[in-house]
Amino acid sequence: NQTVDESKLLKMALLHDLVEARTGDFNAVNKLYDQSDEERAIKDAVKDTVLEKEALSLWKEYRSNETLEAKLVHDADVIDLLVQLKEHQDLGNPYAPKWIFFAKKKLLTPWGKELAEKVLTIELCSWWLKELIK
Repeated sequence: NQTVDESKLLKMALLHDLVEARTGDFNAVNKLYDQSDEERAIKDAVKDTVLEKEALSLWKEYRSNETLEAKLVHDADVIDLLVQLKEHQDLGNPYAPKWIFFAKKKLLTPWGKELAEKVLTIELCSWWLKELIK
């Protein structure tokens, strides 16, 4: 049993999204042609703030993908993608199952893999449809 530093995990997740807010979140095709300077983006975002030192350290830890917190943030990002792909699949996109197959391979933790399987087996609209049926 490993202990997760929840504060670090949440900060890391927010910083990951802060960088993507500046650089964009490239999909697989974009990554073939484009690249972004994520380190510059995080440095510019937190420059001259009280967050500067901690934010840069957390971002580097996230990018190293070595700590449990970094791996969980990575898996949360993949699961976010899987939720979107599940929606595409439920709406009949014939390519979605292929994209799901490759996205699942990116998961790093047993918890991420377990949650992904649950996400992929639940009907997209089930959570709100059951409220209408009551």
